[in-house]
Amino acid sequence: MPIYFSIYSSVFLSAFLLFAIQPLLAKYLLPFFGGAYSVWTIVVFFFTSTLLVGYLYASFVIKRVPKILLRIHALVVAAALGVLTLEWLAAGKPLLLSVSPDAFSSPAVSLILILVVVALIPTLTLASTSVLMQHVYTRTTGESPYFLYALSNAGSLLGLAAYPFLLEPFMTLTTQAYTWFALFVVYAMGFLVSLITFLKNDHQHVVSEVNETTTPLKPLTIVFLAAIPTFALAATTEFITKSIASFPLLWVVPLMLYLISFIIGFRTRSKTVPRYVATFLAGTALLALALMSLVTTTIGFWIAVVGLLIALFVLCTYFHATLYDLRPHTKQLGSFYVYLTLGGATGSGIVGLLLPILLSRQVELYWLFAGITIYGLLKSKPLFEKQLGKTVTKIFTTVVILFAIGTPLSVMLALTTLATERNFYGTLSVYDRELEVHGEEETVRFISNGSIIHGLERLDLPELIPLSYYRSTSGLGKAMIYFEAQNQLPRMAVVGMGVGMLNAYCDEVTVIDYFEINPLVIQLAYEHFSYLDICLDKVNVFTGDGRLLLDDIRKAGETKYDLIVIDAFTDDSIPVHLLTLDVFEKTYVPLLSEDGILAFHISNRHLDLSGPVAGAGKELGMKSVFVTDAGDPEDPTVAGTNWMVLIPEALTEKFSAVHPDLEYFNGETYVWTDEKSSILQALSKSGSVIE
Repeated sequence: MPIYFSIYSSVFLSAFLLFAIQPLLAKYLLPFFGGAYSVWTIVVFFFTSTLLVGYLYASFVIKRVPKILLRIHALVVAAALGVLTLEWLAAGKPLLLSVSPDAFSSPAVSLILILVVVALIPTLTLASTSVLMQHVYTRTTGESPYFLYALSNAGSLLGLAAYPFLLEPFMTLTTQAYTWFALFVVYAMGFLVSLITFLKNDHQHVVSEVNETTTPLKPLTIVFLAAIPTFALAATTEFITKSIASFPLLWVVPLMLYLISFIIGFRTRSKTVPRYVATFLAGTALLALALMSLVTTTIGFWIAVVGLLIALFVLCTYFHATLYDLRPHTKQLGSFYVYLTLGGATGSGIVGLLLPILLSRQVELYWLFAGITIYGLLKSKPLFEKQLGKTVTKIFTTVVILFAIGTPLSVMLALTTLATERNFYGTLSVYDRELEVHGEEETVRFISNGSIIHGLERLDLPELIPLSYYRSTSGLGKAMIYFEAQNQLPRMAVVGMGVGMLNAYCDEVTVIDYFEINPLVIQLAYEHFSYLDICLDKVNVFTGDGRLLLDDIRKAGETKYDLIVIDAFTDDSIPVHLLTLDVFEKTYVPLLSEDGILAFHISNRHLDLSGPVAGAGKELGMKSVFVTDAGDPEDPTVAGTNWMVLIPEALTEKFSAVHPDLEYFNGETYVWTDEKSSILQALSKSGSVIE
């Protein structure tokens, strides 16, 4: 009995720790890469790759030195404990080492290297445990170990679920790291008990062969089928997070569905996947394809999210069940899991590393569901022919296939673009449209990231004027009016450049320093827009994360700003690390001049960000003004916006004298910190946007 308990606990706890560390490290590293949603995709790729290496190691140990496999793994466990202890001594806490995101020009490569340094040895240890324990179980009992894979996924599922609902809301990042380390020590002790018990009872002999019906090992088929669910997982998660914010709950929910599908797919059964399941697969994929067109509105977005998650779950369950039907004899257990995990790493790696280079548009999810629709339809064709006849089936399948293929094509051809570029931070498109502005036809040039406009220019105007989110009635406009009333030409810092539309105010400022993390934004702004061509002597553009760059300026101690503008969007999300009390206290406020104020653009379809912005300001003696601009129904180049303008207590009388109609914010406030924040507090049915 003790040996069984040790095996079960080792399998379960290793999986729990392996998956709990993923959102923990992703959240810690997110601020170093501008809060980009691609961070999670790269983290998933790293851990699936680590899982692959762990399975390769376990397979090698099982085949070459089965009599001493536990002794070897005990040394590996000890090495992992040593690495974590050294990290603790170096950084004062385990896992959370100080990192530099600028080691390479590629953010993805930098992120992977950081993960290698911080977590490779401990995660390799955890990743190999399940296969090793399954081998021990088979040698001990002579029974099939495949149910332990379901137990492993149950541990993984609990580790994921615990993070956004138990760990993140109630623990700081440091406490989370200590908790994880403590559980790793428990895992290590449990493994040592398993080792001692196994050796003491001399269970190293080979027990009778497992009698089960299996198929020959098919490596290429297994890799291909395993890549489809992880491809779908990565693409779906990116599609969802790029429109809200990249945070643990939106990472964890799709991955939990993926793991549940593994548990269901790998349950013991005598029959293969029925053909009618392919019909259901085609139906849900087709539904997801249709719903993705609704993402431009708040309600439509959430309907699409639900449909996508259902389709993801059905897809993963179908292919995982198919993989279970292809399971080989337990002698090839290690090889089976190696190919399975190779496919998983391939799927997430294609989305995270390859497609940003190969595709200029983020259309992979459309093509995936189009392909799955056609695949499921063709698999179901005999059933349709039996029920509907060959002629009706042919017409029906033709119509569905044309719709499936036409949807991603229509997305790709929806706009005639001047330029479309894609990188780690998303997809940018530049295009022209003919619009009616106050009754006159005009050519307007746009730049968009996903479905969100990040800048525009009216090409027919003789001069550049503030448009979109920045006109005189917006929060930013109110701030500029305030400085004009003080006869002051402010020094301005802008986090998030867009196309440099704030240069329309350049006659009213001393200097504008732009801080932009995405080099493609800077490139396209210079190539296709005119804003950055004016007031060249007043404009500076810095490439990198705005928080880190501003902090470097603060440390240099040579520059103060009268107005700091935070307008850092990736699609419709704002990086959380730009809203914490830490950045207010350590960076924004120290950089403000005596007459300086802050302006935050908080328009968002899904999040109400007034609470953390006003809360951080309140902690530092600043009052907040919530400025709503409803836009202009006759001018589509002017957007409805919400801004928060933060004024130090000493300047409130001056500000109120200029804007007596504006009231100070008295809504609910709360504080986010670098150590603790939960986006759940800001989720809203309508967000903070004028639609």
